[in-house]
Amino acid sequence: MTQCKNLQTPLGSVLLLWLAGCGSTLVAVTDQAASIDVECAASALPKSAVWTCPAPQQLACAQDSLPPLIVQSPTGQVCDATGLHASDLVASSGQAQLVSVSDASGAVLCSTQITLTDDAAPVLSSHTLQLWPPNHKLHDIAVEDCVSAVDACDGALQGEFIWASSDEPVDDIGDGHHSPDILLADDCRRVSVRSERQGPKNGRVYKLGVRVVDRHGNASEGECQVIVDHDQRGVIGSDSGEAYRITFDGKQAGPSCDGVPPVVPPARPPVEPPIVPPPAPPVTEPPPVAPPPATPIPNEPV
Repeated sequence: MTQCKNLQTPLGSVLLLWLAGCGSTLVAVTDQAASIDVECAASALPKSAVWTCPAPQQLACAQDSLPPLIVQSPTGQVCDATGLHASDLVASSGQAQLVSVSDASGAVLCSTQITLTDDAAPVLSSHTLQLWPPNHKLHDIAVEDCVSAVDACDGALQGEFIWASSDEPVDDIGDGHHSPDILLADDCRRVSVRSERQGPKNGRVYKLGVRVVDRHGNASEGECQVIVDHDQRGVIGSDSGEAYRITFDGKQAGPSCDGVPPVVPPARPPVEPPIVPPPAPPVTEPPPVAPPPATPIPNEPV
């Protein structure tokens, strides 16, 4: 049975909740909306009869708090920001969003556009997994079992394994003589590790390296541990130092996990059999037409 620890990871105002059993999707659950405070400034125009919002601007998603929206009141009118509020921003980057400033009655005073940008990498938190019993069977580990991830702006993230290591050799004394102990799936998102350890040692510790990328190409790397305890009497698996490492770069066989999805060639359309025209009907010769009988010529008198 695979057990996952650290199933709940709070990070500021973001809370990532993992389902028990380790099989949730690698998606960061972020606040759906961000609020902006409104502040006042004296009108810079000598004569202005309308409220003025600032020019369109860009703000970074990764900021702890968004800067206030500074509006200008009409000339000669005192601006009281306590009754003003701005519409919320959706925590999604790349697109301009219309933000309106309204008074206490809900009347819209002015509007502007704000674009959220994302140049911060996702934040990763590692999980620790335990395998038992050491029955030499392979267990699938997904990226989302290994780490949790939150992104400042966008929720959808792409994760893959980039390396794996073990603190015990592939085949050594007292481990059952099975190999290989680490296998990578073709999609780079799942690794299989063997639940076994050496009898004379203190348990086995696998380490799995992962890379998580958001849709803007911001990437973070992290790792998790998969532990096979020596026994259930208190001898807990302890990292004895890396015995070997496999880098998933395609040079040691297997796929290359470089963050670029594999190019799947388009399916070839089925080859239609050639159209064979039906055979022409045989040409039937018409039957010969018999000549008409000759008309006898009467004998003329001599």
